[in-house]
Amino acid sequence: MKAYIDKIKNMGFSGINNYPTLGIVDGKFGEALEEHGCNYLTEVEAIRIAHKKNMFTVAFVFNEIQAEQMIDAGADVICVHLGLTGGGLLGAKKGFFLRSSKG
Repeated sequence: MKAYIDKIKNMGFSGINNYPTLGIVDGKFGEALEEHGCNYLTEVEAIRIAHKKNMFTVAFVFNEIQAEQMIDAGADVICVHLGLTGGGLLGAKKGFFLRSSKG
């Protein structure tokens, strides 16, 4: 992972994010990825390494535990992922919508 992050930095990029994230992959495909060592903690480690190399980091998280892991890794921005967007040509058929208490 360190060599991969070095390669990204040496190409002139100043930051990374963990998207697309394994947090949105489930089912058999998600299980297969995990069996091969691809899991969310790998993403946490990538953010930790990039942070130590003074790169800007954005971390997508799906729950409080992941948020704490990314904070501990030094993420500059924590982006709470609430699911796929709904509607439009590519949006999910079902969506989660936030409603303001003010209407």
